[in-house]
Amino acid sequence: MVDTSEIVETAQEKAAYEPDEDEKVSATVIKKALKALIDDLKDTAGASAKKELDELIKQDAAIKSIEKKIKDAKAALKEKTTELILKLELKRLGAEGFTEADSEGGTTDC
Repeated sequence: MVDTSEIVETAQEKAAYEPDEDEKVSATVIKKALKALIDDLKDTAGASAKKELDELIKQDAAIKSIEKKIKDAKAALKEKTTELILKLELKRLGAEGFTEADSEGGTTDC
């Protein structure tokens, strides 16, 4: 699975985010900090502000991209797990013992 810690650390550096003493830095915390900085810089003129804004937007997009990959992987895992359970039930019960009701969540204990 994709690890977000490296991206979060990079984004934290880019945003110059300093967490409170007892605060855990997570993707959600960094996304909020990035959003606040992006909102502040949107109305600022100047080449350096534009460059910093572009970097912050890239970091935000990187975090969102990884979170989407994780979400998609979890959905695929759930789908494959369900498929595997159905195949195991079919193998255990045989084609004759496996009915449509069984495939909808009901299982038969042997």
